[in-house]
Amino acid sequence: MGVHAHLATEHPGEVELGHREGPNDPFFRIGCPFCEQEAVQSVNPGGRDPRFLEEFEREIRLVAFDLLLYHLQAEHPERIGLSPTAPTEGAPVEDTPQR
Repeated sequence: MGVHAHLATEHPGEVELGHREGPNDPFFRIGCPFCEQEAVQSVNPGGRDPRFLEEFEREIRLVAFDLLLYHLQAEHPERIGLSPTAPTEGAPVEDTPQR
């Protein structure tokens, strides 16, 4: 949790928050600093509160950084100080779309 807290506090700009087609269609986007992969995900799909992103900004950023950390562990372990191994079971790396 310390890494997540650091990322959310010190690097919030790495997560793009926005609305696709109006205030009730919020999403986040985060890119890998080492390759061209990025994660884009809707948040609160079908939600009716246009202030959702403002109210849950920190929590949304924590989820985005969690996805990034799974990706880094699976795809770039040596670049973050880990030894190369098989991807962590349950890591959503395959779901991360290409740019």
